[in-house]
This record gives sequence, structure tokens and C-alpha cells, in this order.
Amino acid sequence: MKQSFLLTGILIFVLNSNAQNPQIQPKNRLPGNPTLTIKKDTNATRFAVSFNEFVSGAGVGEVPFTNRYNLNTSNISSGSNYITINKTGLYHFDLIIHLGSISSKEPSFSTYLTGIYPSSGFSLLKDEIIRKSEAGTYKGNWHFSMDVQITAPATLQLRRYVINATSGAVMEGNLLGHLISE
Repeated sequence: MKQSFLLTGILIFVLNSNAQNPQIQPKNRLPGNPTLTIKKDTNATRFAVSFNEFVSGAGVGEVPFTNRYNLNTSNISSGSNYITINKTGLYHFDLIIHLGSISSKEPSFSTYLTGIYPSSGFSLLKDEIIRKSEAGTYKGNWHFSMDVQITAPATLQLRRYVINATSGAVMEGNLLGHLISE
């Protein structure tokens, strides 16, 4: 469980080195009355979906999602290829993509996250050439991290375009998100 800490004043900590029960204890050596308050993290608007699909030849379309967790189903809902955000606010997203292909041609890959901006897609990768890692094998790995103001309701979809993957491609990864502030 994530916890938030609020520190007011100045504290100096000392380590009690009792091998049976080590503890960090506050020791006030400065003037004033410092306090340490531990608050429970109340942000339960968090979700994660994963994806793992085989894309044959030239693959265009929405990426299918598998729901991993959703801590607030009234603020976030997900389906087979979409996530709907029902609460307006500033959100943080992490998107991790792994793509592999065996191909006689150099494949290219584009991906868009639609629904972040009204009626448009947010281009994450556009015509990214997937680099050859060994004879006929191409691999790509990407990580995107972004903070975006979302006006609810907003339906997000991850769309992919794979070109020249003559034997197809495997695309897998995760999309994680949480509300930062309302």
C-alpha cells in the first residue's frame, strides 16, 4: 500500500540497531515541535490493462486489452479494446510496448492512443522502422510516460499499424494509468 508522508518542522532520525527489531526513531535535536504524520493514500483511481496479440502481415486496427486491475470501476471502465475514463482530471499514463517480427522485409510500425484529445489521435510512434536484431528477426521496445488532462467521459483506444511484417508480428505490453488530481 502506497502511503503519503507529511513532515512539518525538522526531524533527525537515528537507527536503533537492535538486531532482533531494528527501528528508525525520530530524535528531536532542534528547536520547535516537529511532527511526522502518515496518511493513507486515498487515490483509488488506478487501472492497468495488458495486450498480447499476433498481427498477421499488414495489421491495422485496435489493440485488444486484457484487464489486469481497476481500483475504481465507477471512474474507469474497460472493454475488449477500450478504456473509458468517467472522471475529469489530470491522469498519468505509462505505456510499454514490445514488438517482434520475423520478416523478409524491414517492417515499420505506428501506434496511436486515441481519445486523449477530442476527435483526434495522439501519435506515439509514426512509421518507426523496427531494427534487425539477427537474421530476419526484428525487435522493438518502447516506453511512454505522459501526464494528460482528460475531460470525462473519454474513451481511449490503442491503435496499431504494422507494415511489411511478411510473417506477422507479435505485439505485447501494458497500459497503466492513475488519477493525479481532479
